[in-house]
Amino acid sequence: MTSPTLKIIDEKYQHQRQALAALPLPVLILSADGQVIEANRRFREHFPFASGQKNEFCDTVGWQKLLELLHQRGFLEEYPLGVTDADGRVASVLLSAYPLDVDGEKAFIILMMDATHEKKIQTDFTRQIERLNALYSVNQAVVSGLDLDGILKMLAQKAAELLDVDAVSVLLFDSETQTLEFAVRQGFHTDAIKFTRLKVGSGLAGRAAQERSIVHISNLAELNGNSALVKALIGEQFVAYYGIPLISQGELLGVMEIFHRAELTVSPDWLIFLQTLAGQAAIAIRNAHMFQTARQNLDEINALYKINQDLIASTDPGTLMKNVVDLLQANFGYYYVQVFVRDAKTGDFVMREGSGEIGQKIKNLGYRLAPGAGLVGFTAETGKPFLTNDVEQVISFERPPFLIGTQSELAVPIRAAGQFLGLLDVHQTPPLLLTERDVRLVFTVADQLAIALQKANLYTELQESLRQEQETRAQLIHNEKLTVAGRLLASVSHELNNPIQAIQNALFLLKSENLSAQGRQDLEIVLAETDRMAAMLQRLRRSYLPAGRGEFSPVALNDLVDEVSMLVATHLRHSQISFEFHPDPDLPLVLGSEDQLRQVILNLVINAVDAMSSGGHLTISTQADEPRGEILVTIADSGPGIAPEVLPKIFEAFVTTKEHGSGLGLNICSQIVQAHQGRISAENNPQGGATFFVWLPAAGAEAE
Repeated sequence: MTSPTLKIIDEKYQHQRQALAALPLPVLILSADGQVIEANRRFREHFPFASGQKNEFCDTVGWQKLLELLHQRGFLEEYPLGVTDADGRVASVLLSAYPLDVDGEKAFIILMMDATHEKKIQTDFTRQIERLNALYSVNQAVVSGLDLDGILKMLAQKAAELLDVDAVSVLLFDSETQTLEFAVRQGFHTDAIKFTRLKVGSGLAGRAAQERSIVHISNLAELNGNSALVKALIGEQFVAYYGIPLISQGELLGVMEIFHRAELTVSPDWLIFLQTLAGQAAIAIRNAHMFQTARQNLDEINALYKINQDLIASTDPGTLMKNVVDLLQANFGYYYVQVFVRDAKTGDFVMREGSGEIGQKIKNLGYRLAPGAGLVGFTAETGKPFLTNDVEQVISFERPPFLIGTQSELAVPIRAAGQFLGLLDVHQTPPLLLTERDVRLVFTVADQLAIALQKANLYTELQESLRQEQETRAQLIHNEKLTVAGRLLASVSHELNNPIQAIQNALFLLKSENLSAQGRQDLEIVLAETDRMAAMLQRLRRSYLPAGRGEFSPVALNDLVDEVSMLVATHLRHSQISFEFHPDPDLPLVLGSEDQLRQVILNLVINAVDAMSSGGHLTISTQADEPRGEILVTIADSGPGIAPEVLPKIFEAFVTTKEHGSGLGLNICSQIVQAHQGRISAENNPQGGATFFVWLPAAGAEAE
């Protein structure tokens, strides 16, 4: 007997028939009276079927009601129906029926969908919606928030809820120590996870970090580990485990761990959602790191600015060093900071300033290190910063008094213009560590301190030079006064010598007279006193006479000018006066007194500097005049010049244009030059300022 199906679908519709047979749902064709005409393979696999038979897979009441509804409505969609499968099990299906014209006869095509499968689809769809909403919330928190702890706690909570697992933890990676440390947890019964600190490669999380891939353990009880953490995890009765590395832009930032107290069967969607949450966690950690870095940079800039301001405000080296160590400790949380300087005599490194009360105690002890001793001595020898986070492993380490907690130490040399000035020594205690960032920071501060110390040292040298100059000038004035006093004494002694000689002559005449014994005795006393007075006047005259020719020696004037320029160099800089010296390289020697000629040049230079109160330019030149056998020394300034009424008598005693001048300096210069058979003159320059000319005979020419 030919199957009715062959009447329904002829060769013309063969491709539709093939498509019907390939449908994944159970499908059958019913005649109008409910007879099964044909069924596809999927239907045959699940339900009892015999072609041409009535219903064999549904109760009679339900089947009759189905047929009535089909005849009434003409079709059905998702009609619930209880059916019995080939194994005799009752299942719930959703049935859809549509009319079919079979060669003029009415029939129905029936499609069956498993209601349980449909419910699972709806459940999965609902879960996906919940996960998408959770990801949106997490993403909003990551984008707009900077509270890393709060974001990670939310991530752990969402992961536990939407992945349907018992516990979640997040460990953060420390690039300096290469360790994973606990950050947040969700669903744990004990606090063991809070004390997690794993080296990369150690433990399950360390393995995930090292391999940068997901680590899955289906049964934690099978782990062969005796660590406290493994025992604690087993004590939590965890069975399944997932470790997911948190990576952003190629950088390892941490590990997310998933724990479940039963076997865990996961789907691809589950893994995708887990990886997405891990990606969000990595982004949150990276954002927090970037914000922390930016904040640290801002704090460092503010602290460095404050340090720089303090360094600018002070010129005392001790104050500078004390400010730096205290500011470093206060602004960057260091345990202790100190500055060492080298003792020029012994070569030892002496602790000059330290932070806080401990620093004062160590300073009071006069603490010092021998050359090469301790990290300080090692750093001084190498000239490079030295950092360690375990001082006990450094052979050269010497623990300073009162610093029993030091675990990390950083020593940085203080240098300026290639000159070693000292060392900055930073100490830290656990759990804090010193990093390369600290090296860069302390190195920057050391550079600032070096510049400030150099400035302070220059200022101290300037003060000392000024003090010496003031003492020299005071001595010169004193010498000038003594010279004038000597001239006055010589002049007075000369004037007194004539009357003394007259008195002596008269007394000698009286001596030839016939005098009594008493009178002759008295006359002898008077003669003795007049002789003593004459000798005294003679000594006064000799003391003021210029040095004899035999006391002169060859003198190089170029060397004298160099010595004077070095003597007043600081004074010139302080007075903002530039200096030039144009020596004649073939300048002959001069026969004279080196001290007196130095005094002449020094007096003329000081007068020129005093004349340029607002700064200016000083020029000295030497030149040999071979035909005349003379040497010319020229000293020119850019000051206001010499008043015309003063110029003709500028070398006279007590003539001065200074408010507190004695008027003896140029007079002494003139006297010295004349004593050397030379001459001196002055004139005003056309472009401003004044020039002094000193001529002295060359040694050979003077002999001739």
